[in-house]
Formats: sequence, C-alpha cells, structure tokens
Amino acid sequence: MSSKSSGLQFQLPLYQLQHNLVFLPGITYRVLVDKQLASELAKRWLAESNTDAISALSAQFNVATRRIVACMPGVDKAETCTVCVVTGFYQMTESTLISFKALTRGRVVQVENQKVHVDLELTNHQEIADMSQFERLFTNVDGFLAEYKNGASDGDSNAKSILLRLLPLATLLYNQLSASDVSSGLANLKKVYARKTGNFGHYNDVLVALFPFPVSLKLEYLQSVQEDRVGVLLKALDFANRVFEEQLNVDYLNEIWSDLDLKNGKSHGNLARSQFISSHLKNLRALVEQIGLAKPSARRAQDEEDDDLKPFQQFIESIDHFAINDDGKRLITKDFQRLKQMQSSSSEYQVLRTYLEVVMDMPWQRDDTEISFQDMDLSKAKQQLDADHYGMESAKERILEYLAVLNLHNRNVSKAEPEFISDDVATKPVQPSLKAPILLLTGPPGVGKTSLAKSIAGTLGRKFQRISVGGLNNYADLKGHRRTYVGAIPGLVIQALRRSQSMNPVILLDEVDKLGSNSRKSDSESALLEILDPEQNTSFQDHYLGFPVDLSQVLFVCTANDLWELSDPLRDRMEVIELAGYTYREKVEICKKYIIPRQIERAGLPNDSVRLDDAAILKIATGYTREAGIRNLERLIGAICRGKAIESQLGEYSHTVAVHDLAKYLGVPTHLRNTSLEETKLQNEYGVVNGLSYNTDGSGSLLRFEMVGLPGSQNMNCTGRLGSVLLESSQIANTLVGYMLHNNLIVGTQDYRDELLKRYENLSVHLHVPEGAISKDGPSAGITMTLCLLSLVLQRKVPDNLAMTGEITLTGKVLPIGGVREKLLGAHLAGKVDRVLLPRQNRKDVIEDYIYNMKDRTFAKELMAKLLEQEEQLLPAGDAVFGEPEKWVQDSLGLEIVYVGDFSDVLARVWSGDVAVSGAVREARM
Repeated sequence: MSSKSSGLQFQLPLYQLQHNLVFLPGITYRVLVDKQLASELAKRWLAESNTDAISALSAQFNVATRRIVACMPGVDKAETCTVCVVTGFYQMTESTLISFKALTRGRVVQVENQKVHVDLELTNHQEIADMSQFERLFTNVDGFLAEYKNGASDGDSNAKSILLRLLPLATLLYNQLSASDVSSGLANLKKVYARKTGNFGHYNDVLVALFPFPVSLKLEYLQSVQEDRVGVLLKALDFANRVFEEQLNVDYLNEIWSDLDLKNGKSHGNLARSQFISSHLKNLRALVEQIGLAKPSARRAQDEEDDDLKPFQQFIESIDHFAINDDGKRLITKDFQRLKQMQSSSSEYQVLRTYLEVVMDMPWQRDDTEISFQDMDLSKAKQQLDADHYGMESAKERILEYLAVLNLHNRNVSKAEPEFISDDVATKPVQPSLKAPILLLTGPPGVGKTSLAKSIAGTLGRKFQRISVGGLNNYADLKGHRRTYVGAIPGLVIQALRRSQSMNPVILLDEVDKLGSNSRKSDSESALLEILDPEQNTSFQDHYLGFPVDLSQVLFVCTANDLWELSDPLRDRMEVIELAGYTYREKVEICKKYIIPRQIERAGLPNDSVRLDDAAILKIATGYTREAGIRNLERLIGAICRGKAIESQLGEYSHTVAVHDLAKYLGVPTHLRNTSLEETKLQNEYGVVNGLSYNTDGSGSLLRFEMVGLPGSQNMNCTGRLGSVLLESSQIANTLVGYMLHNNLIVGTQDYRDELLKRYENLSVHLHVPEGAISKDGPSAGITMTLCLLSLVLQRKVPDNLAMTGEITLTGKVLPIGGVREKLLGAHLAGKVDRVLLPRQNRKDVIEDYIYNMKDRTFAKELMAKLLEQEEQLLPAGDAVFGEPEKWVQDSLGLEIVYVGDFSDVLARVWSGDVAVSGAVREARM
C-alpha cells in the first residue's frame, strides 16, 4: 500500500484463499473449489456486490462486472488483501474452476460477517535505479535451466551433473521454472527489464507472482508500502540469487565425491559411493510411502510399468481442464485404456504410446498466469515495425489495423459479464476468440517477406514458426500420416504448434507458390485450403491426431514470389499484401541503417569501424548488383567487412570505403557503362527503338529493339529468344504498319505513298533483341516493335533519349501493362533516357507508387482519394496529364512521363507532329 491513502474505502465480499496462496495485482488466477461451495460463493458475491466499488474500479481499471471480491492471502495475520474481479466459473468433472483477475492491493480496515472494509491502492509507480540484481537473477535462471536440462537430455554421466539432479531443491526448482507459462513469462520480463528505464510496478508484480519465491517474501512484498516495495523485491532477488549461487552449487559435493578414492583406495571409494546411493534410494522410498504410492515388493515389476504410465494417467485425469474437442477427449481416454491392457513388448504398444506422448506434448492447457496485452501501444508497435524494416508502409498499416482490432476486442471482452456455466457444458476458453487474418506477402526474392513475418510475431508478442512448403507434393505432409502407417508423424502445422508450445503462434508458410509438382499440386493445395479457410480451420483434423484442432487463433502468414501461380480458391482465402522491389535510394538507406551494422558485427569488427558514403553504396547497388531485393547487396557489404577484418590484423587500417576502393574488395563491376545506346559504324539512324522490360528477378531494365531491312519479299524474321507472346506482337506490328500504309493513314507521307508501299512490300525485315541467351516474352513491347518497323519503312530516326512500353492491338489501341515502377527504374539506370511513353491507363500505377512512398499515411490516403477522383474525370477525355505524381517521378528519377492512348499518340509524341495518323481513320476503315 502507498503511504498516501487513496481515500477510497469500500465494503467488499471476502474470500479466504487456500493455504500459502497469495494473489498479486495484474495476474489472472484460477482456483479449483467444490461445486456446492462455488455455487454458494457465486450467489453470495452477487448479492453483496458494492455499487460504489464497481463504479470506482470500472473507471480506474476498465472493468464492468458485479462480482468484485477481496481475496485474503492464505497465511495467518495478513493485513493486506487483493481486490479481484471474478471473470468466470467453469465446470469440471468433480469441481468448479473460478477465474480471478487481480486488480489492485487493498489494506484491510475491518473484517465482519465474511465482509471486509478495504482502503484501495490505485497507483503502482516503481522506478529502479540499479538493475544488476535483476540481470543476475535472469543469468542464474538461464544457466541453471541449461545445465540441468542438457545433463538430463544427453544422458550425461558426469558426476557433477548427476549430483545436481539428485538435489531435491534443484529438481523442484527445475519443474517450476521449466513450465511453459513460467518460462515464457520470464523471457518476456527479461526483455522488459533490459530497457532499464520506466515504471516497473506492474512488471515487478508479475515477476514476484511467476518466480517461486517463499510465501513469506511474497506476502511481505504484497503488504509493503509503495515506497518500500522495491527494497522488499531486491531482498527477494538477493535470496533467489543466493539459492542459485550457494545452495545449488555442487562443486564442494563433487569434490568430496571425487576424493573418496584418495583416502582408502578405489575399492573403498566405490563402497562409500554405494552406501550413499543405497541411503538415497531408501530415503526416496520413504517419501513414496509417505505420499501413499508404495506397493508391496512382490509387485515391483508391475510398479515400474505403472510408473511409466503415470504421466498418461495424470493427463487423463485432468483432461477436462484442457481445451480439447469432446470427441478428442473420448478417443484419447479410450486409447489410454487400451494401452493399459497391452503388453509393453508389443509393437502396437509402442505405436500407441508414441501417439499419446504427442497428444500430451500439445499446448492444450490454458496458462494459469497471463500477462495482459490489452495495453498494447500502437505507436510503440509502429516504432518497432519501422525499426525492423524500412518502407513497406502498406504492410505495416495492415498489421497495425489487426493490432487495433485486437485491442478493441480484448477491451470489450474485459467488460463482458461472466456467466455461470451449467454442469453439462464443457470447459471453454476464458475469453471469446478473435479469428486471425490470413496474410499473403508477395514480391520478388530478397524484399523482406520472411523477416516481416518474424517482425509481426515480435510485435504481437507471439511465438514464431516457419514451415517451408516449397516442393511439398504429398498432402499428408500438411495433414499428417495416419497412425496405421509405419513411421507415421503429425502434419507440419501440428508439429509447429508442438514446437512453439502455443495455440496462437504466428506460422509462416514459405514459398506457397512452389507447392508441389504440377501433377500433385492440387492435392497439396486442397490440404492447404482447410488450414487457411477461417470457416474450416476451427475444426482442422490432422490425420495423425484423429480429432479436430482449433487453428482459428493461429496467425498464418504466407509468402510467394509469383501470386498467379496459386490457384483461384487458395488465393481467394488470403489477404494479399504486395511488396515491391526496393529502389536504389531505398537500398542506400537500408544499407546504412541495417546491413552495414549487421555485417560489421558478423565480421567481428568494432562498431562504426566501416564507413561507406552514399556514393559508394549507390555504386554497389547499381554497378555490382541490380536485384529487386537486398540479398546480393548484403553479400557484397559482407565481403567488404571481411576485407576490412583482414586489414585490421595487418596494421594499416582506414575506416572509410570510397567509390574508388570498391574494386579492391569486390573486383570488376557486373554492370559497367551501358553501351547498348551508343551507335555503331554499321548502324542506320532508323530502325532502333528503346523498350522496357520487367525481369524475372523483379527488377526492370532497358530492352533494345533493332530492325534491319533487306531486299526481298515482305516478311519478318525474329531472333533473340523471343517468346510466343512477343512473336505475336511482332505480327500485330507488321500487320498494323501495312494497314496504315495501304490506307494512306499516315499524315506527312501522302506525297510518296506509292514509294513507301513498294518499299514495305519488298522489304525482308530482321528483328533482333540483344542478349540472345536470355529468353524474353510478354505483350508490353507492342508499341515498341510497331514504331521500330515504321521507323525502318519511313527511314526516320527515333530519339535515343526516349523509351516506351505498352501493348498494342490491331486497331492501334495501347493497352496497360505491369511492372511500371520497375521499368521506370530500369529506364533511369540506363543513363541517356529522360522521356518514357506509358499507356494512359497506367497512370493509376504511377499514382499508387507516389502514394506508397509517402510517410504520412493519413495524408496519403486523403491524397489518393483526391487523385483517383481527378483521374476518373480526366480518363474519358484522354487529355495529356502532368500532375503531382508525374512531377515526383521527374524530380526523383529525371524522367518525363508521357501518356499515350493509341498509336496516333505515340507518333505525335515521338516525331512532334511531323508524322501523324490521319483524322479520317474511321472513314478509311469503312
């Protein structure tokens, strides 16, 4: 209690806790009581509810319930109570589980007729100057658990390890500290205390509740005034640290054990050890008899077998406490009864035993202690996401939306009135479930899809598991193998739940677009449908387990490189978040903020010992690698850091790496100056046009189209490993140019129409796209090839500073294409290009990219709505547009975007009106 009274005193119903039980604020506890007593308590607490207390606590702790109880510690002469809200009653087979959420401390003023007058504490402010005791405790706990667990799991025959495990205190502490709820809670607290600043009042309460301190220390901490509470906690920490460092230190015991041979020889030493072991076994037998488990010596063989089944028996006895489907409980109980009747030497016994071990290892049990995440700060969550990843604003925004919904959902649940559940209703979760979304992160390799999924898990405070489904061609890998098969195991999803020991982890399904071969892909995808469908995964049935498992609380995050490799039903069940490739400017920032510090650490160099300026990083990103992601960029930075590590050992060392130093560490650049735009002595000025391509690695580049004409019959020969779609585009280009010439539709050429027509009809055209070893395909080179052929026939040059992309139809319509962002970057990196022709309908992609790069997401959404409204008005008119998005592209990339709606627009923009399409097109066609 604070030394300053809150001034709030209420009369509350009293509940005396069981022996040695102490409740601490901020924790959810569950207590088993007799059914009859639970019913009486529920009625009495409801009848004795205090309206004033409810109003005050609702305002302070955001609760809304009529059952508020003062819980007295289960020790004598306690002067402090814990004010709790009763969140639910849950019927078990022979008893009732009552759930309490501890809110705050209360000082007992007067006790009368099962009621207590309490003075409430409404603040809990604790600042800690010295964190050494906390760090010492977590170090001792981690070291003790690792030493005990490694010795037990490895079958360690080392005497020191065995002696440690023989200590009763060591075994008791290990059993408590290794429990999933305690270990996960201490791990979270370790991260909190690592910040070393702030108000630790709530977290100190959680630490005292989780760690097995003596009841006397817990009671002293609960009763202490706020000013003295940190001192009491430090005393408790000192006690715990001395237990680890003194009472669990077996060095002295090991020394005596080893020195037994020195006094009377090895034989007498072994005799002394045998006497020790015999005495130890005798004492253990006495303990067994004390707790009523001793059996007659004639049945020792049977006892050993029963001991093997004891964990299963305990699991079956408490199965009603677990969140297992009713059918599952019946099947598990039936299988256990079969197991007890089998001979341990039979093969079926081992199969059934392995199955029950898998079932027991699943995280069915609800945690007895929960750290509330209702107070999750969205601003801090956004800071965490920004710290982990640069850019990706749309993905971060979707994650924050989920967090906001989760916060509101939890807040509404906490206000709900708990109901008394009748005897015939099975155990239910403490809180209603909120179905998790199914996210699909799609984008080129290396853009951060996997690391973003890990960041989602960290932000939500959940466990993370990764399942690689690329190449899986057997649906049983996902849904499990039936127990009748030899070597049967659960499916990958159930295995992930076992590893995480959580029913609501974040599970990453990596590379779902590469799921199985084409012949078996449908089977694997069908299995994935049940896992990812929110309407089906509440009762997902693994073939190995044989009963439904609720996956609705699992947050599935899928990744894919090619979205359209997925089937329509599978794609329809996922929320797609597209992650575009990084621009080279983004790569510079990512490199400075993340990659360089990480590679310096991996190379073993001191912090800030390698410095690359923006020019050097830009040279690496554009000259040595032009991928969409950052994997190769990180490898190159790693090579530089390793080179610096060698220099640091040889004496002369410079922190700075300039552009002229890169060749020393990385060798010859992969991309030297682009010579494809330079003219040759054999080249005509016409018949050459710059196109733009979207590459398979997610990047964009300049694609040169070259045409040469020879005397002969009219035909077109294409080389450069062009795909079927590109070949069809060349046929469309050939037909469209011939159509315009035959119908005299090109203004400016009427005077020598017959000469042009004769030249076209007697021209054997060879189209080539350089870099012939690389296959190329796609419809976006339609206007490029059409203009290239017309340039060859008209013998007019197309400006070298111009690049273009767009699909064309036989009627001259220019259709939209994909990969606009990457193609613009490719045009910029080419060097000489400063003007780009884009289909008019692709302006929406330019607007989207412009909005995507804005930091202020609220303003970005407002501007998006405004720009799209303007676009709907401008699009039917077909007018030339130069707005904010186009100015942003020109300022950032030095490219002027020119939109074209049909081929007449292309001619007008390329040759500035000297060559154009006649206005009488429609009459000519008719």
